[in-house]
Formats: sequence, C-alpha cells, structure tokens
Amino acid sequence: VLIDNQKYGLDGAVIPVATALSKFTNTANVTVTNASNVTAFQVKNGAELTNSGNLDISHGTGIEVSGIGSSIKAGAMAGAITVRDGKAGIYVHGGATLATSDTITVNGSAAGIWVGADSGAVTINPTAHITALGASYGNLIINQATAGTTLVNGAILEMAGSGAALLTSNNLNSASFGTVLVSSNTGGKGIALANVDGSTSSGDLTLGTNWAISVTGNGSGVYANTTGNLTVNSSNISLTGSGNAIKTDTVNTLTIGSNANIATMNAAAVLITGNPSNLLNAGHITAANIAATAILLDANAQTFTNQTGGVISGIVNLGGGADLAQLENGSSLSTLQMGLGADTVSLKNGAIFTLIDGGIEAGVNDTLLFDATTYNLDASSPAKMINFEWANV
Repeated sequence: VLIDNQKYGLDGAVIPVATALSKFTNTANVTVTNASNVTAFQVKNGAELTNSGNLDISHGTGIEVSGIGSSIKAGAMAGAITVRDGKAGIYVHGGATLATSDTITVNGSAAGIWVGADSGAVTINPTAHITALGASYGNLIINQATAGTTLVNGAILEMAGSGAALLTSNNLNSASFGTVLVSSNTGGKGIALANVDGSTSSGDLTLGTNWAISVTGNGSGVYANTTGNLTVNSSNISLTGSGNAIKTDTVNTLTIGSNANIATMNAAAVLITGNPSNLLNAGHITAANIAATAILLDANAQTFTNQTGGVISGIVNLGGGADLAQLENGSSLSTLQMGLGADTVSLKNGAIFTLIDGGIEAGVNDTLLFDATTYNLDASSPAKMINFEWANV
C-alpha cells in the first residue's frame, strides 16, 4: 500500500495541489508469504499511516517512511511487525521522522529499524521491544544518521543471532539508554560502532550510565571497529556466558568511565579484549576471580592507564608490543602482565597492585618508572614487581 502526499498525472509528473494530508488507517493483519522484496506500506512526502494491524512479511520491509513530514502513528492497539528476511521492519529516510513503540521481530538479514543517513529525528520509545531470532544475521537497529538525532529511549533489544542489537556508524543522542540482551552463541553483539557493511567507521560513540547490557552467550556487549573513540559509562554490563563485555577490532581511545561496572561470574569470559590504541579505566572491572583474565589486548603497542578510582579484579594482560602502562594514585588492580616487547610501567604513589610482571624476552629490556613513588621492599616481602631489567627512580 502506497500512501503519498503528492498527486501525479498519468505521465507520472507531480501535479501541484493545495496542501492536503494523505492519511491511511490500517486495522487489518497483513501476511505476505512466498514473495521477495515486498514492502507492506510505503509512507511518502508528508503522508500519514495509522497502524493497528500485525504485519508478517516473509521477505522485504514492513513499513517504509520517507520525505519530510511523513509519519507513522499507532492505532488503538499497536500492531506487531515481523520480517523474516529482507530489509527492515521499519525503514526511515529522506528527512522523515519516527517515534515508535512497536514490537518488532526479525530474522535472516532484516533489520528491526533502519535509520538512513538522511533521516530526521528518530525515537525508539520505552515500550518498544525489538528481537532478532537465532538465524538472524541482521541488526535490530541500524543508525546511519550523521548527527546525534537517534534516541533509544529505554527500549528493550534482544539479539539471539549473529548481528548487533544496535549498529551505529556515528554517535547517538547522548540521552539514549535501554536494555540490551545478547543471548547469541554465534558471536552476536550488543551495541556496535562500525559501518553497516562491517568496515571501519570514523565515528565516535558515548554510552551513558543508564544502559543495562547482559551477555549470556559467546557474543559481546559492546563492539568497536572505528578510527574514532568509544566511551563506556554504562552502569551495568554483566556476563554469564563466555563472551566479552567490550571487544574492539580497532579503536583510537577506549575510555571506561567512573560510573561503569563491568563484571562476570564466568571464568571463561574476558571482559575487555581487542586492539585499542589507548585504554583508560576509571571504572570497576571484575573478573570471575583474581586468577581469571579481566583484560586481554592484542600484540600491538598500546597505552593502558588505570586512572584514579579505577579498580580491576583479575589479570590485565597487555599482549605483545612495546606497551606503556600507567598506574595512577588511587587506582587498584590485581595482576598486570606486560607480555612480550620492550614495555614500560609507570607507578605513581598510592597505586595499589598485587603483582606487576614485565615479561621475559631475550634481548629485550622492560623498564619500571617510579614517579614520585615510595615503595618499601625487603627480602621478606612477596615479589610484587618481577622481570624488569631497568628501574628508574
């Protein structure tokens, strides 16, 4: 069904008319099977659709809304949208805006809500519930908007497939929050910063304190593949599965804010992993026990700073490369393993730790810097700093 606020001649040319809103109300359940690239409703050029019916599309799009002033309204009962493969439950672009509370279920390649780069403001409301089934490899929300005009306002996002619950190329509205459940056992993601095709983005993303993210499978709660920066202030990222809280293929600076609480009871789970150029932690990161790995980075040169207030329980392994670790006053961690490479650790007075291991590699020197620091060590003290060839006071 096409709802268009423009009038056309037989030759397809637009006929100018006085402004009159084209409206369509649907109360019927619409089911389309055995068809490809079907769009149930197209809302264009300032038209309006009021929908109370359930939409079930085998392949294609539930509702496409485009053009400035175009809108979708819920009827007396908000209809559920199911798209089993194809484009999206709702696709919004061309200056159109959207505020939705829909229940949307997708599978295959279909997205739940696709926000185009040229869309207007989009709000996904608290009663919205978007779910990807186990065979899904699409994403629940795709945000291509270049400005922070997409607001997730408390929605529930459930990812059982291999896609992302929220894939954004750029920053969201800073007030965004919601509940993200990643039950995927095929590497699904919660919130992902990357381009739609999976390539490296240049965007930044800041996640506020009210996101609640849970990983019960082998997926990741937050994922980044960007030359930009990722800041995580989420007050609750929890893992019961064997996945990761935060995984980065590449990111310039990954900042864990002071309000962040990242934890797991599963010893097989690694909370933060990947390849950030810089990792700053001021939050609480808690592995299953102090012998389990909390942070595991790739074999590249990286800078890690445990900032004032940062508390890490578990092993921090910086991997290979010439890494720099800075432990600031008022920070705390269990074990820091620098790994291979010519590494440097800078200690400030008041930094608390159980063990720092510079690593062993023939012909390579690791350096320990005492920055306005006083430590008393004697023969009866347990070894707290090992495998350093140089110490600078």
